[in-house]
Amino acid sequence: MKILLTFVVAILFSISAQAIAPIKEIIIEGNERIETETVLNYLDIEKGKVVPQSQINENLRTLFDSNYFADVNIKQVDDVLLVSVVENPSINRVVFEGNDAVSDKVLESEVKLSPRMILTRDKVQKEVQRILAIYRAKGHFGAKVKPEIIRKSQNRADVIFDISEGPAAEIRKINFVGNKKFADDKLKSILLTAESAWWKFFSSNDVYDPDRLEVDRDNLRKFYLGKGYADFRVISAVAELVPTQDAFIITFTVEEGKRYKFGNVTIETDFEKLKNIDFKASLASKEGDWYSANSVERDTEKIADIAGDYGYAFVNVRPIPVRTEGNQTIGIKYNIEEGPKVYINHIKINGNTRTVDTVIRRQFRVAEGDAFSSTKLKASDRRIQNLGFFKTVDIKQEAVDGAPDKVDVLTEVKEQSTGEINFSVGYSSLDGPLGSISLKERNLFGRAYALGLGAQIAKKSKNFNISLADPYFLNKDLEVGAGISRGFRDQESESSYKHESMGGRVWMAYALAEHWGQRWTYSLTQDKIAGVKANASPVVREQAGTSVSSIISHGLVYDRRDLKYSPTEGYVLSLNNHFAGVGGDVKYQSHSISGAVYYTPIDDVTASLDTEFSIISAFSDHKLRIIDKFTLGGSGLRGYEYSGISPRQKTGTEDAIGGDRSFTVSGEVTFPLGLPNEVGLRGSVFVDAGTTWDSKLKDDGYYNNKGLRVAPGFGLGWSTPMGLIRLDFGFPVVTQTGDKEQKILLNFGTGRF
Repeated sequence: MKILLTFVVAILFSISAQAIAPIKEIIIEGNERIETETVLNYLDIEKGKVVPQSQINENLRTLFDSNYFADVNIKQVDDVLLVSVVENPSINRVVFEGNDAVSDKVLESEVKLSPRMILTRDKVQKEVQRILAIYRAKGHFGAKVKPEIIRKSQNRADVIFDISEGPAAEIRKINFVGNKKFADDKLKSILLTAESAWWKFFSSNDVYDPDRLEVDRDNLRKFYLGKGYADFRVISAVAELVPTQDAFIITFTVEEGKRYKFGNVTIETDFEKLKNIDFKASLASKEGDWYSANSVERDTEKIADIAGDYGYAFVNVRPIPVRTEGNQTIGIKYNIEEGPKVYINHIKINGNTRTVDTVIRRQFRVAEGDAFSSTKLKASDRRIQNLGFFKTVDIKQEAVDGAPDKVDVLTEVKEQSTGEINFSVGYSSLDGPLGSISLKERNLFGRAYALGLGAQIAKKSKNFNISLADPYFLNKDLEVGAGISRGFRDQESESSYKHESMGGRVWMAYALAEHWGQRWTYSLTQDKIAGVKANASPVVREQAGTSVSSIISHGLVYDRRDLKYSPTEGYVLSLNNHFAGVGGDVKYQSHSISGAVYYTPIDDVTASLDTEFSIISAFSDHKLRIIDKFTLGGSGLRGYEYSGISPRQKTGTEDAIGGDRSFTVSGEVTFPLGLPNEVGLRGSVFVDAGTTWDSKLKDDGYYNNKGLRVAPGFGLGWSTPMGLIRLDFGFPVVTQTGDKEQKILLNFGTGRF
């Protein structure tokens, strides 16, 4: 027993002696890609000193934390410290499999792993969570990601993310609780989020997105505040995932509160020069009208603009609401106060990887060195957003160190695609079956050049065109453009001829003042009238052949509509003049004046009235071409054939030869049909009236009645992702001899809806 005890003690003494021996040499083994010096730099061990076990453990942790190594072992043998490492592989490539809803490009931009990086399992797991977050944002809450690591030679590895996307979680139902003044359908139309339906195959708003839900809370609040419900609040917005994890039911709980009207509206200021100005005449906030937070915001900006016009650039306009609960009114007291004198130091722009700075800077209503104006910055923000080049625009100011009277204006933009390619097929009552393709690029070369290419092919017509425009020619607020076109139209059924044309045009357009626009165009076109029937009207037969027109056109417009393409309020007036005869074979002048007014007395019900009068006359002994004269019908005057209203030959082919005077007037009311707004169907009732005649036509062999034609009717419009489908039923009640009626009009992608 004593001998055994003596042996154990000797061994322990020997081990202890080895452990406390000073380190004379450090050997690194197992490293292939990592330099030995790199490993030594991570070690906090000095030769010639004793290294306790606690220090070895600390160095182990340091080497693991470097992420270079999958395994590390450190041990001391006599006076040698042996460090054995197993390197983590480097990434050879990152591959995504099974992804369809999210492209490789999007995943590559979000995932942080890339070739030549050191691969660790922690990094892979973080990227798995990142990919799942991307899919949740796309509505794929059942998505699964399985990472695979495939070892390659030279300690490299492929990282493969095998993705099982699962179905996108649609919005099955949107419910509202607490709404009494507005129906569910009306509130749904306010939201970006929409219920799923079979026809929404081009939409992504019916897929659950929590960020979009937050925007919708704000949209509801703005809507109610704009309608006078100053106490409105969204109590909750809950998205409930159904057990199958493929759909959400969203419930908004709201508290509408009372509706208020505007009370007394006053403007107060200490500036003597501003006390005598009648601000109220320019304000939208009127006593007795329903209260609207939107009107208050606009009036705040308007007052600041007026004060600026009188030389007060540094003012703060503070609207102070004054409630009177008894009669449910909110008076507004606008205080015009002196603000700090602050100037713009630098305007900085970030995020525009494609669009050049100049395109953005010219939209600013302020320049470096100008007085700071929040109103003008808001206007600049709107102008930049209206370019349509950016998903988001964020303008904010930043203090300048050491200069309390200066600020830098920081503009952050996020670019989006500006190219469009559109295909459509359909049917037109005028042209028969048709197909078209158009290609547009609104930001060519990142300089806001607009390029357009188009082709339309139908049974009775063919058109091809190309155009290029610079909206800020020579960095001026001046649009300059040019285009060429080639066209063909079969007019045999209406006027016994075929028309071919080829030509080009150049134009310039600019703003004369707010709401005023002017445009000048020069066009040079070669026209050919061919295929004239033997029994055609003498007017048509004598025009067979080729002619060249050289035309200068002028347009002047005064536009006070709320929206350009689907107006609901306001009016627009325009004057157009054409002078043919600066060269070419054709000599005439043509003038037209038109106007339209829009009014929405009830939500989603819009009434419009538009009218136009046109006149054309030839110079000296020249005759007007049939292709330049006026005819009515089709979408221009529903209830009649295209060219169904026109001076025409009484016998034979009864060709429409056109008039030199034209007048139209149309009243229309459009309204919803009680279907969800996402369906895109609206109804309308209308009354169209008009006439055209030839003031020079004396021959008794022609119908040439200037009497008014009238056709009431109704229509349906369906706004689809592929274009507008319009079906109109017109019923002529006042006609003249020789008119050609057509009670049904179908158009795809055209019309007046």
